[in-house]
Amino acid sequence: PYALLSRFDGLLLDGIDSYLNRHEEGSQAFNEDQTAFVQLIKTIRLHYPQKVIILKNGYMVLPEAAKEIDMEIVEASYGRYNVKEKKYELVPDESYEKYLDELKA
Repeated sequence: PYALLSRFDGLLLDGIDSYLNRHEEGSQAFNEDQTAFVQLIKTIRLHYPQKVIILKNGYMVLPEAAKEIDMEIVEASYGRYNVKEKKYELVPDESYEKYLDELKA
């Protein structure tokens, strides 16, 4: 609340994808956490309608939260760093296509 009450223009909500990826997509835990994130975003918008809300890799809560946000930042959609191999690599085509479909929804 301090950030929203102060001179900040808004919030960048990062890490939603990392948090939700702890669960199997479609599981009860995933669905409950996804619903909780959407509700959080809606609550922020309700109480602070003038503040900018930006999601970073928040595609897992779209389209449910789309009307409440101002911007979506997409990161690592085509490439990623492989920690084990210590090199950058392209995202597999299947993962890339799924990611694009989620963003278009």
